[in-house]
Amino acid sequence: GQMLTFASAVILGDYLYIDGGQISTLVDKEQTNDAESLEFSKTLVIPLNEPWKPGSVEIKEIAYKSDMRATNFAGLWADPKRNAIYRWAGELSRSARYKEGQENEMYMLSVDGSGDGTWSIKKPAQQAVFDKIIPSTHGESVFCDDLGFYIGGYIYDGSSYGESNRGSPGVRMYNASSSEWSNITNFDSSGPQGNIWNGAAVCLKGFGSTPLVMLLGGATRFEADHQPLTSVTIYNPITQKWYRQDTVKDTNGFPSEREYFCTAVAQGKNGTLEVYMFGGLSTKKTTLDDFWVLSLPAFKWFQLSSAPSPDAKRHGHKCVIAGDRQFISIGGIAKYRGGGFKSDDVWPRGIGIFDLVTSAWVDSYDPDLGDYDSPAKVQEIYKSGEADGYNYTPVIQELFWKNRSSNSR
Repeated sequence: GQMLTFASAVILGDYLYIDGGQISTLVDKEQTNDAESLEFSKTLVIPLNEPWKPGSVEIKEIAYKSDMRATNFAGLWADPKRNAIYRWAGELSRSARYKEGQENEMYMLSVDGSGDGTWSIKKPAQQAVFDKIIPSTHGESVFCDDLGFYIGGYIYDGSSYGESNRGSPGVRMYNASSSEWSNITNFDSSGPQGNIWNGAAVCLKGFGSTPLVMLLGGATRFEADHQPLTSVTIYNPITQKWYRQDTVKDTNGFPSEREYFCTAVAQGKNGTLEVYMFGGLSTKKTTLDDFWVLSLPAFKWFQLSSAPSPDAKRHGHKCVIAGDRQFISIGGIAKYRGGGFKSDDVWPRGIGIFDLVTSAWVDSYDPDLGDYDSPAKVQEIYKSGEADGYNYTPVIQELFWKNRSSNSR
């Protein structure tokens, strides 16, 4: 099997694009390359408009621009309005360091709609502003209504030339319609806001006129000071205000603290938003295989079925929801650090698929299975009125509940 870890993945149009990360190829359980994992200098493309099985799907490759390097933990942003994918920040793979004169540029992949495309450097509107923003790594990345975000993480000479190792609290924001950059660091850094490493950022749409960014999980230092999933942090990019909301536990409790997990968001039919979360690395450095969903506006956790075998546990993977209802997990590794690349993957090519409607792990992808619908147990808390009685802060009540009737479909 072949696996890619610490990569980035996004959907644009009919294709899934996977970029960066590290690869290791095992042949008959023996490694075929000298280095533990190889720098992977091309973008992989998987079709989403036709059915396939992970082991046999034809994966296209897009070559890098000549001076482009593979990065881990990069921000990868899909911009449907401009048929483009942007890549910024992250770190050189395989512990490489930037040399003098090398830049961690913003790159743009212009796609042609058939799974092919061309990488180029995307110049900012204001070069002087952009030059002052130092790319970080291990941060949280999301694209939300024309705005690309890379939040938190840390800086060192693997993310930008000549930099000393330090935390990088704050929000780096790219406006795709104006090509302008902002570096927002004016907030109380004692809270988790803007200072998260190895967690997740998701885009929340449909609650009022402004898109919101939600941060969950991760840690506030490198693999230490983990953030409990008993609450989430929400950022309003227009007002630049931060909010915190407690979550509601499932019958068997809250998800445990974790990093290097993956998330993907689905829009329910009744004005809800479901944030699916799979796997990750525990505070004890063991790899997880549990699968959860956080439903908004209730902010309640529900546990779903874990991976089909304990051997499918992983961290450093990425997830997307495609074909409206299929959750696809891409890459990742089972073991922490030492020898993590030496185990073969139980999933062909490291791709796992979960049908969100039948709530089952399946062995193939099919774009024509029908619409997404929230799990029955999720729908129940809204139908019964139970969710109305949860403890929301006044701001969350205003942002998420006041507008709810208008976006029930």
